[in-house]
Amino acid sequence: MKPMPPAPSRTISDVAQAHAPAEMGFRPLSEPLVNVRATLALCLDRSLITSQEHDLLQATARDMFFKKRTYRSLVRTALGESLRAEAVLAQLREHAVNAKLRDAERLIAAVERTPDSRFAPAFDWTFQATDFWNAEFPGSG
Repeated sequence: MKPMPPAPSRTISDVAQAHAPAEMGFRPLSEPLVNVRATLALCLDRSLITSQEHDLLQATARDMFFKKRTYRSLVRTALGESLRAEAVLAQLREHAVNAKLRDAERLIAAVERTPDSRFAPAFDWTFQATDFWNAEFPGSG
């Protein structure tokens, strides 16, 4: 599995995603920017979209409010409504990359591989209570 190249300036909004309520199973209602970037890169790499389409779609996705960011709204905003736009939309959906899920699964796997052990750290210093400490925490020494 090829890791996604680092984004130049990643923020929390890059992983923001709208979801349906619990009664609807928290189904995703929008696409996080990290997924869109990875999907566009894959489609460009496989020559499914042109370099110009890639750049336009990426700029549009970056500027789109996260709750509105779906592949359909992205393509319609960037490319309009045409046969080519429908073809691009179909390619994005068919080759969608869920980078957010992949990263979460990697994190869970790393945590599961980490030994569950407790230890007492070794201190090579002795605490010296100051007058201020003693005034704030009387009887602690």
